[in-house]
Amino acid sequence: MTTPTSLDSVLSTLKSLPQGTTLQEALAAVGLKTPSSIGEAQRRCALVRWFDEPLYDFLCEGLPEKPAFSTFIASGGVERLTSGRWELGEADRARLLAEWTMAAVQPRAGDAVFGSAAVRTANVQKVLAVETWKKWNQKLGDYFLGRPGADMQLEAVYHLAASPDPKQLVPLFTKWYAEADKRFDMAHCNALLQMLEVQKQYSGSELAQLLLDHRQFYEARLMFTEDYYKTGSYFHRDTALQQLLGVLRPGNPAERGPWIFHIHATGGTGKTMFLRSVITQELVPRRIPCARVDFDDFQLVEVRDQPTRLFVRMVEPWSRQVKSLVPLLEKLNREERTPGWNARVVDEVKQ
Repeated sequence: MTTPTSLDSVLSTLKSLPQGTTLQEALAAVGLKTPSSIGEAQRRCALVRWFDEPLYDFLCEGLPEKPAFSTFIASGGVERLTSGRWELGEADRARLLAEWTMAAVQPRAGDAVFGSAAVRTANVQKVLAVETWKKWNQKLGDYFLGRPGADMQLEAVYHLAASPDPKQLVPLFTKWYAEADKRFDMAHCNALLQMLEVQKQYSGSELAQLLLDHRQFYEARLMFTEDYYKTGSYFHRDTALQQLLGVLRPGNPAERGPWIFHIHATGGTGKTMFLRSVITQELVPRRIPCARVDFDDFQLVEVRDQPTRLFVRMVEPWSRQVKSLVPLLEKLNREERTPGWNARVVDEVKQ
């Protein structure tokens, strides 16, 4: 295609392009191309979710005729994200990432007709491209491990989860998640989980199980968020706590201990606050499934006339912590409006 000779012809061509046309496609339509050096820099910057000048230098290290950072961020397709950070436009990054993983490589219809050599070649190219992409993820994961900050943890998880050896991330993720949970930073906990979710296609079985376990734990934490914040200034009662934890400890089968811990005191002395503290600071962090049913929230006559409703209130939060209880919850929801005791349902709850 020849370079247009007038501004009018350029504008006419641009107006004819459909919505969603990328800058590179628009340049090609008017007979211009992105300089090869900038094109390769864009290709490498597509590997990351954002970049700043130090990361840009790392990505483009060894690139012949590397564009100056100021030149690159002023080029088409680069968007300012926040102060000191930039990103490639969504459409351009998706296209370039597809090239890295060869997600867009498909044999042509004619190739399949005339033989399988083209199909095999395309498959080999895709395997090699994915391997190269995973090696880049390892390099970038190691790079982000060397930069301090919680946001750098997210980028390290994002890249190491799609590296040649994803299971190396297990101890790091477990440590970072535990630290965020300890300070009750649920936003960061969720962000760590989202990074695993994005790369689950490449992360392997170990990280898939890690994601499942921590997602259930995260949901349990969220259920009792209000209780957690209401106990911020609570004066802990260690004697009562140790007595309650004694009920939870497995005892000698021949000498069965109590299985109910009964708290009784006059109103306003802290019974509810104590339970809130036990749930949010003892039981949930220890991954002990729990539910809190406050009889002040409904009339006791409901329990007498439709007792299954009480089971629903207990099993619903349990089912979010133990997925195997979901079928039981579904059955209880169907039985909820049935008056009286259903012995069959009660037996199933006991099991």
